[in-house]
Amino acid sequence: MTRRAIVALALVAVLIVAGSVTALGRTRQSTASATIGMGGDQNTGFKFTGVPKTLKAGRVRFTFRNTSPAQIRHNFTVVKTFGGAKTFTSHTVAGGKSLAATINLRKGTYIALCTIFDGGHAANGMLVAFQVQ
Repeated sequence: MTRRAIVALALVAVLIVAGSVTALGRTRQSTASATIGMGGDQNTGFKFTGVPKTLKAGRVRFTFRNTSPAQIRHNFTVVKTFGGAKTFTSHTVAGGKSLAATINLRKGTYIALCTIFDGGHAANGMLVAFQVQ
């Protein structure tokens, strides 16, 4: 074999290995997902549904579905209970609407609450804890 052929084969081998490692990295960084229901009213109480008790650390795609009547808005504010973590707040979702957001969660214990009406929704039941492992 000529020197050029050997160099070309070596280059092809490097590209194949690089592509395999990149694909492996993408698999490990895959996004988990959770669909969160936001519902209720001031008479029956407010609640989140579908919040997993545990999630894997990394990127999580949340889909928020507000099943309350049109005039009742909700949000999903996430706070890590220990350690300095940024607070994540979904945008306010109008009744009957949906919204999706992807966030990166680190290991730890989190609390999710609706902060509408200065925490009035949280005080009326929209409060849940979950673990990220």
